[in-house]
Amino acid sequence: MADTQSLQVTAPPQGGYGRLLPVALFCLGLGLIYHDTIWSMVQIWESSKTYKHGYIIAPISLWLIWDRRHYLASLPIQPALIVLLLMVAIGPVWLLGNLIDVNVVTQVTFVALLIAGIWALVGHRMALAISFPLAYLFFAVPLGDSVVPYMMEFTATSTVAMVKWTGIPVYREGMYFTLPSGSWSVVYACSGVRYLIAAVTLGVLYAYLTYRSLYRRVIFSLVSIIVPILANSVRAYIIVMLGHLSDMKIATGVDHLLYGWVFFGIVMFLLFWIGAIWREDVDDEPEPATAAVADTAAGAANPWLALVLALLLTGLWPALSGAMKNREGRAILDPMQTPAAVAPWRESADPQWQWRPESRGPDREIAAFYDNGEYRVALYVDQYLQQRDGEELVSGLDL
Repeated sequence: MADTQSLQVTAPPQGGYGRLLPVALFCLGLGLIYHDTIWSMVQIWESSKTYKHGYIIAPISLWLIWDRRHYLASLPIQPALIVLLLMVAIGPVWLLGNLIDVNVVTQVTFVALLIAGIWALVGHRMALAISFPLAYLFFAVPLGDSVVPYMMEFTATSTVAMVKWTGIPVYREGMYFTLPSGSWSVVYACSGVRYLIAAVTLGVLYAYLTYRSLYRRVIFSLVSIIVPILANSVRAYIIVMLGHLSDMKIATGVDHLLYGWVFFGIVMFLLFWIGAIWREDVDDEPEPATAAVADTAAGAANPWLALVLALLLTGLWPALSGAMKNREGRAILDPMQTPAAVAPWRESADPQWQWRPESRGPDREIAAFYDNGEYRVALYVDQYLQQRDGEELVSGLDL
């Protein structure tokens, strides 16, 4: 009798992978609806070396979910319509970010909508079981540039301090500092933001796979933030000292970056090696669900109804954005006018040069040229009534 109960408890629910079809359709539909937001992330992954890891985040999340497939098979699909309220709260934030064309807002909220939609479709228990793989998707969002100025300042300050502790005179002016052997500057690549993002992305994953207790995972994740920041300062100091001691013959060109990544690799190896000392090898899989999970729990919402509602709620915001950007009856604007010349200045039709500012698809533009017989100036005005993808006043992509 006990054996029979055991078989009933561990038997996976009927329907196999087919019961995840609504989830797959939701992900596909969301990708089609928000293809512009996804493409904006891919463009940054492609154009910036800092965010190349974005390509592998989704595959890693899928692998983490697949790795728990046997346990997940024992859980029921219990759509939680209450979670759709969370999507109602997230949607307007995406809409605002889209209207003012702030990519980081639309990208973060897109991932949040994806996670909330999956949560609504699979229910609380399964969503909790895959909470880390879902949350890990946020690492696909290209975040981090906002901390670059602070990291550059910290790197410059700490490096100059260590050089002084060594007994070498150094003069600093902003991000530039000079030693008797030569001059150095802290630029974007020296800020350590690439090391930090790579370390946190790897460190959080390592903590999840290596530890079982939450406090150890949190502590190691925090350490993976602190260590690369401090290590970057040590790296900068070592490079400066190598250049100084070699009379600026080494660590000043391509080898500068090579030494940096080699040092970073050593630091991460030591971090993971030390972290492995406290690893927890206990299997974290909960006991298989009871016989009540043999099928979708009674009283749970219909998964197809949840799918339709989720797609309607996610599709509402791009539709509103399109309607607001292309609404008819827009007031006719007065023609753009240039300031009248005031003596001794007079307007000139010929600027006598070919240069002009390069901009991305302004809605209206005007130019005027003035001279006073000795000097000639130009006025260029570009007006953006609405900004579209690839036609922004401010862009992180190369023109």
